[in-house]
Amino acid sequence: MGDTNRYTTAILFVALHVLATIAICSTTSEAACFTTISMNTKQQSGIASKHVLSASSSSEAEDTTPSTSTLLPSLKSIQTDPFMKQVEHGSQLASLLMDNNDATTEEQFLLKELLTAQLQHSDGIRGFFVSFLTAGTMDDTNTEGDEDEFTVPSLLLQAMTEGVSANSETSAAVAEELLSFACMNVIMPTATSSMHTDPILMRSSSKTALRGIKVLSALKGYEMYSDGVLLNCRAIHAAATSVSDEDAGSVDVNVDAGLFKYWKSFIERYRYGEQQQRDIAEAVDKVMSA
Repeated sequence: MGDTNRYTTAILFVALHVLATIAICSTTSEAACFTTISMNTKQQSGIASKHVLSASSSSEAEDTTPSTSTLLPSLKSIQTDPFMKQVEHGSQLASLLMDNNDATTEEQFLLKELLTAQLQHSDGIRGFFVSFLTAGTMDDTNTEGDEDEFTVPSLLLQAMTEGVSANSETSAAVAEELLSFACMNVIMPTATSSMHTDPILMRSSSKTALRGIKVLSALKGYEMYSDGVLLNCRAIHAAATSVSDEDAGSVDVNVDAGLFKYWKSFIERYRYGEQQQRDIAEAVDKVMSA
C-alpha cells in the first residue's frame, strides 16, 4: 500500500480525470490491479493507420497524416513502457476493442497483435485491465442492467489464450499471472463497492466487479485456465469465509492449502471486513457456477 500515493500522483498526471484511488501491491509474485478508478478517455474515431499499428513502427511514430484520433502506441512501446504509460495504452486499446465492428480483418489482426503484446508482462496486464474494466463505469446512463449485457470481446479472449499459448517458453508463467490478476479484478472492486459511501463510486465499483466476474468466468471455459480458475475460486471462497489458516482443510478438502494461504493473506492485507468478505465469497460463487 506504500506505493499508492506515488501511483495516484502519476495517474493524475497521465489521466484526464481520476475519481478514486488506485491500490497497487507489488511483489515478485503479485501485483494487484486497483480498487476503483474511472478515467474519461478520448473516443477513437477509427482504427489508426497501418503504419502506427504495425509491429515495425518505431516508438516515436511519425505523424504524417492528419487525424482527429489519438494514434495508437507502437509494438515496442507496448512491450517496454512502464506501468503508467501502459494505463494510457490500455485506454487506447480498450476503446478500439469495444468498438471495432467496422474494422477490417487486417486491422483486427493488428489490434490483436498489440493487445497480445501488452498482456505478456505485469505492467501491461495491470495497465490494460485498469482501463478496460473501469471504462465508462462512472457514466450514470450506463446502469448495472447494461453491465448484465456486457460480453468479453473475442479479441481479448484470443489474446489471453491463443496469444499466450503461442509463446511456449513463457506461456505458463504469463497464464498464471493473467489468472491471478483476473481473480484480483473480481475481489477488489467487489470489496470496495460496499466500502464507498458515495453512490456513484459504489455503482462504479459494482459495474467494474461485474466485468471482472465475466472475464474470469469466460476464462473458465478454456482448458488452459479452467482448473486454475476453479482452484483459485475455491481458495478465495474459503479464505473469505474462514477465520484462520487452520480452517482451510475443514472448509473443503478440494481447497489448495497454498492458494488458501495466499488469498487469506491478500484479504487480510487490505483489511476487508465481514461484509466485504461475504460479497467476495458470493462473487466467486457466481464464477464457479457460471
